[in-house]
Amino acid sequence: MENKRQTACKLWIQDIVNGEFVKSDNINPNYINTRDLKVSRVNIIATVIYKIDGDNYSSIVFEDSSGNIRIKDWSKLEFLKNIN
Repeated sequence: MENKRQTACKLWIQDIVNGEFVKSDNINPNYINTRDLKVSRVNIIATVIYKIDGDNYSSIVFEDSSGNIRIKDWSKLEFLKNIN
């Protein structure tokens, strides 16, 4: 059986922050239980309000009208460099 990529949901940042994180078994993806949904992928439309490109990591803070969320990366992902 082939594992298919989960469908991304459109959520507010507050839905992600206030949702319950559920760790699944090795076969199924982890997810956030929010708004009666089991969400493992999201699409967020937000504004970048803060960004650091350090030597050892990158950090970006996104904000929408419901709240903000910080993403930190220690592996120096290339796509984070293109976000302004």
